[in-house]
Amino acid sequence: MIHGRVLLVDDNEVNKLVACAMLEHWSVSYKCASDGKEAVEKWQRLKPDLILMDIQMPVCDGYKATKRIRELEQGESRTPIIALTASDETVEREKCLKAGMDDFINKPFAQDDLYSKLERWLANK
Repeated sequence: MIHGRVLLVDDNEVNKLVACAMLEHWSVSYKCASDGKEAVEKWQRLKPDLILMDIQMPVCDGYKATKRIRELEQGESRTPIIALTASDETVEREKCLKAGMDDFINKPFAQDDLYSKLERWLANK
């Protein structure tokens, strides 16, 4: 059983619907944001236990949003951020980790893959 509050950040409505259906299936509490700017604002207000962060979004991409969250976290506990991207290139993975993300999952992702990531990062919540 997965416990914790998730912030799902994605500008694509279909991707959000799929991920939300999975989260609901597992009874995981979640909120959504449509771009990086909104993600930072919701992170500050909601303090989720984990963020699923799309990389390519309008207004503010996932890299910039992650860097901003890491700046604001100074002195606070670190929120795990899992990158969501359609690219599975090694360079992309390294770029995500360098931006301050903790893990990486390729879209489209299988239900088991997302569950494993959530289980790993929310194990102690």
